[in-house]
Amino acid sequence: MPAFEDAEKVAVHQYLRALTAKGYLTELPDHKFRVLPEPLPNGLSTLRWNPDTRLSVSGLRVYSERVRLAIPANQVQQLLEYFEDGHPAVSVATFVQDLRLRLHAPERTIVALLREADLVVG
Repeated sequence: MPAFEDAEKVAVHQYLRALTAKGYLTELPDHKFRVLPEPLPNGLSTLRWNPDTRLSVSGLRVYSERVRLAIPANQVQQLLEYFEDGHPAVSVATFVQDLRLRLHAPERTIVALLREADLVVG
């Protein structure tokens, strides 16, 4: 017997949110989830910067919430500056590895953020 009404639903939802935090899923509206593609080491090298997109403060907030990526306040301004006039001068793979270390986040979550923001193609 469950400890409280809807305990099973709450447990499943918490599990799905944990998978989202690890970068395996992205949460969609209405409590739906989508499986994110796993970036393969060689697959990461096929990603290119999308030259036609920019990143705004509100966009960064929305996209990071969608992929459940907590971005510390001291990293927000730096991220915005990277995309202020285009994109970083390094490859996507290098940028992902650097950001992964600075944010202590899984590679797939960083890639999910870049995909959600339409900052990368490929």
